[in-house]
Amino acid sequence: ALIGKCARHNCAEGYKCVMIEDKTTCELAYCIGNPNVPNALLNEPFGLSRDLGHGMMYKCMKGMKISGKPFAVCRETGKWKSIFSCEIQCETGWIVFGGHCYYIGPDKKTLEDSETDCQRKGSHLVKIEDASENLWLQNVMIEKNIDKLRIGAHDIVQEGTWRWIYDDTFVDFTNWGNNQPNNYRNQDCAELLKSFSYRWNDVSCTSLLQYVCEK
Repeated sequence: ALIGKCARHNCAEGYKCVMIEDKTTCELAYCIGNPNVPNALLNEPFGLSRDLGHGMMYKCMKGMKISGKPFAVCRETGKWKSIFSCEIQCETGWIVFGGHCYYIGPDKKTLEDSETDCQRKGSHLVKIEDASENLWLQNVMIEKNIDKLRIGAHDIVQEGTWRWIYDDTFVDFTNWGNNQPNNYRNQDCAELLKSFSYRWNDVSCTSLLQYVCEK
């Protein structure tokens, strides 16, 4: 019997046993796992269906806006395809980049006052994690004609050991200017400096600078 033969047949996950000319074989039946839909929640009353050809409806998490139609489809190849994305939605006055929101403080402040203002806005002074984020900030400075821009790196606790105010982690990526940081007159904070080709420079924490918040 068909059931008996298929019961003894080992099909891989995502396949089902079928009979073709009195022989058992395995064919695609459903998608494995869940679709890759960052920042989205399933919006189906009966849960997820993995059947081939089925489309599942999603909705974006709070604070996100949808781009595209809110569906993930189980394709005939047995692979999920998402036809939408959920993008972070920044408040007015903030700029979006790489899934984060950034605010350029228009007024010049000390480190302490800059961080206080960022925290009031639910954020911290920026943590620059890689070259792409650094380059983006350099371009923002060029577009907005900013000569000096405070970032959230400091070595206040231990000279030469730089940390991020953002999450108190060690500074990994750096882009210091030539012969920087030099700790001239006990400089324990950092800025992006136009005259250094927008590379990093150590600066006094009490210097009055424009600043970047990130959340």
